[in-house]
Amino acid sequence: MVTFHNHTTGRLSQVGRPWEKILNSAKMSFTAAYQTRNKYDRQLCLDAKMRIFVGAVMKDDFYQSFDMSAQAPFAIAHPGAELTPLANTKDSSTDSSKDRSTDSTGQKSDVPGSSDQVFKFLFVGKGFRKKGLDTLLGSCAILKSRGHKFELHIAGIKKRASGKMQLALLNLADTVRYLGFCSDMSAIFSQCQSIILPSKIEPFGMAPIEGMHYGLVPIVSKVCGVAEVLSDGADSLILQDHLDSRQLADLMERLLVDRELYNRLRTKARETADRLNWRKTVDATEEAYGQVLKNTEQE
Repeated sequence: MVTFHNHTTGRLSQVGRPWEKILNSAKMSFTAAYQTRNKYDRQLCLDAKMRIFVGAVMKDDFYQSFDMSAQAPFAIAHPGAELTPLANTKDSSTDSSKDRSTDSTGQKSDVPGSSDQVFKFLFVGKGFRKKGLDTLLGSCAILKSRGHKFELHIAGIKKRASGKMQLALLNLADTVRYLGFCSDMSAIFSQCQSIILPSKIEPFGMAPIEGMHYGLVPIVSKVCGVAEVLSDGADSLILQDHLDSRQLADLMERLLVDRELYNRLRTKARETADRLNWRKTVDATEEAYGQVLKNTEQE
């Protein structure tokens, strides 16, 4: 039995931009590390009695890449977040009937409802292109050109010289904040209103689920495994084209201008996050093992 946690080496050749597809295909043809991993991924996938994937999008990638029979057994075990709700994820500031800048204790709410509170989007991850940060920065430039005020906080990446130049060219120097490595993500989640994962390659993506516990509204690309456990327009917004900065900007804009939508999505996002936990991941894995043992006994 094998549990797979990453896409095949050829995945970027299927979903990237034209030049990325060409570059990745070249790496597969001439890079020993790519060839070795592809060799053993294929061998493990073909020989296993059961294949466990963290998302259906990943399963489809493997089965198509290695020409697997549709009858070859597999299981999907989506990752979870916390087994128990986090203590600080519930507050009384989610009344969707009106905007409020303070909660019942007199403290400022995390819902932007006053002129001194800027809507904050959050990106978490290290992969600049695979995670879709290039697409997201383009979206931020579009949003700013439309006259919107907001911030994008980037956790996991340090701002380098090239990053400074890029922000200057996009006129985003005062809008985007690189946070680098963050040891206390709870503090980061608590400061933001929406988490964005516009990945080109993403077997699942746990950060949106973790952020949803804090009431962050997720915007994720359709090719992410996490999109399989979310409902577009109910507890999230799903980006259909992960390469389209304008389409992503439109989704971000909806949260900025439609307070009723934002409040409704953040409430449902918390409810969904509470249902997605590691216990369900364990149950799905144990069920897959049990099926293999049952088949073995019957043989």
